[in-house]
Amino acid sequence: MGVDIPLPNCLQDLGEHQISPQGTGAEPQLKMITILVHLVRAFSYAGPATWNALPDHICTVADPVKFRKLLKSHYFSQAFST
Repeated sequence: MGVDIPLPNCLQDLGEHQISPQGTGAEPQLKMITILVHLVRAFSYAGPATWNALPDHICTVADPVKFRKLLKSHYFSQAFST
């Protein structure tokens, strides 16, 4: 299972520090996957990732009413695209 998530160097080393030396070969990979799942589910990661995935014409709108309309239209078209 390949996990394609860009992580800072400090988080890439996190899995190595939580691995016990007595563990089996599968435990280090499972712990790293668990760390990545929690990281991706964290709002501090999901919020900026969602914002960065928006098209530029939505992010640059200054009017909050127009921004909300464009945002709703964008997500609606993604959810119900044919």
